[in-house]
Amino acid sequence: MCDRPIQIAVIGDKAVGKTSIIRQWLYNDYSSSHSTTRLATYHFTSLFNGQRLFHIRIIDTPRFDDANNTDPQQEWVRMYCFRRAHLFLLVF
Repeated sequence: MCDRPIQIAVIGDKAVGKTSIIRQWLYNDYSSSHSTTRLATYHFTSLFNGQRLFHIRIIDTPRFDDANNTDPQQEWVRMYCFRRAHLFLLVF
């Protein structure tokens, strides 16, 4: 069993479908309505490959835009998410 979860940061511009891809993969769910992700959102799942159990933390990130970010705490959280990620999924 894994001690730490594998962390995947899903990144990309606004309205490209980052949250939709995550919801489809985790919950087999699709919604045609759109709502903007304002803060990093964490989703947890586990995968078993027959020999090992992998815990996965998926980080649904908001659009990365230095020009519009005025909240230093939000920027710190975003950078923390990026530093802790093992993998990045770029959606465009």
